[in-house]
Amino acid sequence: MTLHPKPNNFSDADKPKDPDVGYKRPPKKWQFKKGQSGNLRGRPKAPPFSLDIKSVLDGVQEGKNGEVIPKREALAHRIVSDALAGNQKAFRRFLDLLEKSGLNKPNSSEAESHVVTVKSRPMTEAEKALWQPERKVTPKQESD
Repeated sequence: MTLHPKPNNFSDADKPKDPDVGYKRPPKKWQFKKGQSGNLRGRPKAPPFSLDIKSVLDGVQEGKNGEVIPKREALAHRIVSDALAGNQKAFRRFLDLLEKSGLNKPNSSEAESHVVTVKSRPMTEAEKALWQPERKVTPKQESD
């Protein structure tokens, strides 16, 4: 079995003039010059990061209903709702904020046990009915 070379479909004008040009060998014109490598202009620099927390928190945010509330209040709402949803990190942040703001004023007994109590109102009869399922009384069946 003899292998025949494939015919070259290049015309003389299409043939590369430099035999060293090919895969991973760019033409000399595009190769790096001696002592110079890489992208000379380099990666563009990012604009300076100047985030002022006070200016961000002093802004306003539009709520779902179109009401405009301060961002501080929106942030507090978010932390409380996340804490109530069971997010432990949000609950820890909420307790830290309470402590830093001075709104958490535990009694002497609470200070020792590290328990936060929330004063609430007694449940109404309608609310109790929602929480207590109705018991169905069925007569006992006598066994034979």
